Amino acid sequence: MYTIDDIDVYVITHNRCEFLKQTLESLMNQSVPLNRITVLDNESVDDTEQVVAQYTKDNVLYYKTFSRHGNFLKAQELTAANNTKYVMTFHDDDLLHPEFFEKMLLILNSLDYAPSVLLSAFCWFPVSNCSANPPMESQKILPKEYLFPMPLRNDFIVIRNPREMVQLLLYVENPPCMRINPCICSALYRKDLFLKRAPQNDKYGKIDDIVTMIQLSGQGNVPILADKSAVFHRNHRKRDAVSKKTGNTLEQSLAWIEEFCLNIDRTDTDSYQKLIGMIQSVYPIISSAECFREYPAERFIKKLMELGLIPSDINVNFSKMKQAANIFSLNDYINKYEKNETKLSLLKWIFSIGNEWKKGKKRKVLRLFGIRICLGVKKRKS
Repeated sequence: MYTIDDIDVYVITHNRCEFLKQTLESLMNQSVPLNRITVLDNESVDDTEQVVAQYTKDNVLYYKTFSRHGNFLKAQELTAANNTKYVMTFHDDDLLHPEFFEKMLLILNSLDYAPSVLLSAFCWFPVSNCSANPPMESQKILPKEYLFPMPLRNDFIVIRNPREMVQLLLYVENPPCMRINPCICSALYRKDLFLKRAPQNDKYGKIDDIVTMIQLSGQGNVPILADKSAVFHRNHRKRDAVSKKTGNTLEQSLAWIEEFCLNIDRTDTDSYQKLIGMIQSVYPIISSAECFREYPAERFIKKLMELGLIPSDINVNFSKMKQAANIFSLNDYINKYEKNETKLSLLKWIFSIGNEWKKGKKRKVLRLFGIRICLGVKKRKS
């Protein structure tokens, strides 16, 4: 019988004190309370230590770590010295649904074996895509699914081997599809595998988390909580995945593609088509500027065919990669612009009065709503 005492939770952080407070509160507001949370701060120069100090009475521990991967190595050191069975290294900018650990314990106690790792689906906030530049003012707005959570479903997908993991990853990276994309940030690793794990971003670059999931599925079954509200990924300008300071080299991108291809049957043309779709959406985002200039997506896919990673007889529609110009007459463009601005201003107004209502300013909201209605009626009469 597993209990919350069998799970160690580490929050790894670096210069994100503005997000860390909300992350810690999402961990402390669990329906199954955590007995201990450990923050591993790798050389932050902001107010991270002061933020954590506010929670010492709630048994939140703090360690300062140093050097590259210092927080991860410290987590392994602390894990080796205790009796835990599963380990989470959670990101400092993400949030958990209040029932997250309740569902993790449910699946652990429903199985007659110890999974290699437990994963969960996730969703993005404040926007539903991976835009590199979300508006600054919206980065701290919490999603309504987190503020007013509905119970998580008891739905779990069990991945039995790397081939099934690759099939799932290819499926979710080719919309439209159910959003059951698994994430590594909220993974619960079995202790023995966590202690053996080594950082792989030198080899695979920004896609090393996906490769890690594939490799772990070869060490045992992997249950995935298939409810996208289980984890909320914050989309912000400092996010590592979209940082222009780093990016995959050609060798790193070839390495993660090879990991996928090792787990695809050579006759499975449908999976190769999905892999190409994944490359078209992911490769431009994660590539360094130098790599993408020399190897844009079309040339990169041709390179994969030359190397034999993707069969050369797979039909690739390179015309989809070309960007077409949108051409408007002046009147058409003005009408389109005004229509979009009207929608945007209406949405902003709705959300703004919603925030005022939450703050208890109900009288102000009703007055604003009344003024809006009157103006609408007056405009319609005129």
